[in-house]
Amino acid sequence: MSVGVPPPLRLVESFLNSMDVASGRDELGTVAGFQTWLAVYRRVATPTVSDEDLQLAHELRDALRIELRPLTGADRQDPARRNAQVRLDALAYRIPLRARVTAEGPWLAPAGDGATGVLGEILAAVVLANHDGTLRRLKICRAERCQAAFYDWSKNGSRCWCSMQICGNRSKTKAYRGRRREAGRPAGPGRAAEPGRDRQSGSFIPSWVASKPREA
Repeated sequence: MSVGVPPPLRLVESFLNSMDVASGRDELGTVAGFQTWLAVYRRVATPTVSDEDLQLAHELRDALRIELRPLTGADRQDPARRNAQVRLDALAYRIPLRARVTAEGPWLAPAGDGATGVLGEILAAVVLANHDGTLRRLKICRAERCQAAFYDWSKNGSRCWCSMQICGNRSKTKAYRGRRREAGRPAGPGRAAEPGRDRQSGSFIPSWVASKPREA
């Protein structure tokens, strides 16, 4: 769990991070795994999970992970993001919620119990966080090798990596090397000499000298 996640979103973040992209580990990979996850988070005393429950959990998690990726200009036209929104809307029909009124005031709660009730708790937290503005800070790390969920506490909410020191530096280094390759200049030691520059001394040679044929 990342530092400082608001209590209403802690279960949501843990749910999103039940899949570790870097290692391939999936805590919800099997029915037994989902049962263990529910027991660890103490949401169901004696969890009973069906294959349908597991499939529903996978669909909800996948759609939320796509929806919570940091938005870029390309993402606005990305069919995957639009499809995720359609899927979330359809999933909301299959995971019933209800309004509750208590001494603390009205709030949104799951209408079901068991595994579906826990998924309803997650969906309700997402709806309420979107309403109070905190959902925009729950993000999926942009680094392809990571994609961990994290809560962005930066002042302007503009972070796109879970760790600038690790994922941010890796992504920036990769982008830098890509620009060097496109320019035809290998990055790092041992790159070929630039046109108009002596290979041994590295000193600049005027273009008219560099292009002059060597005399025998």
